[in-house]
Amino acid sequence: MRVALIHDHLAQDGGAENVLKVLASLFPDAPIYTLLCEKKNIDKYYSQRHIETSIIQKLPGGVSHYQWYMPLMPMVVEFFDLSSYDVVISDSSSFAKGVITSTHTLHICYCHTPTRYLWSDTHQYINELKYNKFYVGLAKDGQPDNFVIFRPKKSNTTMEIRLEQTAETDKLIEDASLDLMEYDNKWNRYRIRISKQDLTKNKELIVNLLKMAYGK
Repeated sequence: MRVALIHDHLAQDGGAENVLKVLASLFPDAPIYTLLCEKKNIDKYYSQRHIETSIIQKLPGGVSHYQWYMPLMPMVVEFFDLSSYDVVISDSSSFAKGVITSTHTLHICYCHTPTRYLWSDTHQYINELKYNKFYVGLAKDGQPDNFVIFRPKKSNTTMEIRLEQTAETDKLIEDASLDLMEYDNKWNRYRIRISKQDLTKNKELIVNLLKMAYGK
């Protein structure tokens, strides 16, 4: 029987992570899927385990400031390929339980205290984050810096990347068949519509574009 474990993220060491440790001890051969992870946590607890992370791991600030990318998390978690497992166990308070499994797979969810910041503690949670409060996910060195803006919708996400328009960048986007909506000359932004398929097919290009914008 093939078993996989999936956890929201391994960027801290709290109660939810204690549950994961127990599950990992019960299923020593099960790989662990997670949106992102701190290397020190992996080295300390899971040095001999196979850990599979998402595209967020590679994005600027994807680990140290993972809250920036919350608009992407519901979509990103669906891209883990768990089709070959008989049992998937998610321990989650937010996004991991949204993983997509095959019809033959038994998905068992250990649901922690739900995400109160989505409805009752929203303002307090936002006020405690170090980023521009008008958008999600935009800061650099702890200061507001709108190098990218995410505008999530049900089936796609509009990504606005602050980059000077060049023929080289235009060609990269065109060759990848990304849906370039427009280039905003006023704010120097590429407006690109990102689908779920793009996060798989063009993952490296999207990561590189974000790194280019972040480095400006």
